[in-house]
Amino acid sequence: MGKQVQCSFTGKTQREVREKLQATAVAVDAGTYTEPSRLTVGQWLDIWTRDYLGGSKPRTVEIYSGNIKKHIKPAMGAVKLAELHPHTVQRFINGLSGLSPSSIRLIYKILHIALEKAVELDYIPRNPAARCVLPKAEQEEIRPLTDEQTTSLLNAAKGGELESLIAVALFTGCRLSELLGLTWDAVDFESGTISIDKQLTPTKARKAHGLFSTPKNGKPRTITAAPAVFSSLTRQKRRLRELQLKAGPLWDNSYNLVFALEDGGPFNQQSVEHRFKRLLAAVGLEGVRFHDGPVKIGLNQKHPTARGALV
Repeated sequence: MGKQVQCSFTGKTQREVREKLQATAVAVDAGTYTEPSRLTVGQWLDIWTRDYLGGSKPRTVEIYSGNIKKHIKPAMGAVKLAELHPHTVQRFINGLSGLSPSSIRLIYKILHIALEKAVELDYIPRNPAARCVLPKAEQEEIRPLTDEQTTSLLNAAKGGELESLIAVALFTGCRLSELLGLTWDAVDFESGTISIDKQLTPTKARKAHGLFSTPKNGKPRTITAAPAVFSSLTRQKRRLRELQLKAGPLWDNSYNLVFALEDGGPFNQQSVEHRFKRLLAAVGLEGVRFHDGPVKIGLNQKHPTARGALV
């Protein structure tokens, strides 16, 4: 005879109650069910990450999981979910004072969303993170590169593997993931446009989600780029042909990537970010303020279509 669990469910509709009952039955059968009264914050976060982030972008799951592992679970993972009080959450938030306000707000957002789902499932009666006092959001000042700085950066990249990638990023404002996922069929030399309809999936998530995912905001867009961008893309096309000849039978760019490794395969985004940081350091731009990411930079207003760059 199977294990019997006594529990009650409430909901706004019968369908909602039925869904909760079915979810519990599945967990019991799989041996993963834990009574809400015994569930710890850490256990709930594991369940939430595994079962309720399926519709999120791979990068979002990676960021959420990383913050849970690094910040939330070490501080509150052992606390019983039913015994988590608002002042405990507030003390946790206050203890993050060494981080930037934006980082603290992200960690809070993750915790709040996870706990809100626990409320929906009747694991807890209310969200203990609902009324936390958060640090004021910082107003990040974008300091566009001067023409001289832009030239220095392009000269530092000249002749290197990232030359065309950086040039296109500077003068289109595309995110790094979008450029690394750019394919030649999205580049129209005749009309002077580039279609941004996908981005490269983080390396760790490719097995489960494939090489490409939708852009960050979920909406494709078309960019009308300057002639200099297409000059860079022409050089990149020529470079890929040279790499193909050199690689011979090892060459495989079956995805038709614009920016590819020496064997035609996709780049690792973190590796590109690190190399870009080194280029910034080489030209004395370590103090450049980045927006929404470790390597996003502003450009001189002389190029109005080129706000932002690599993220």
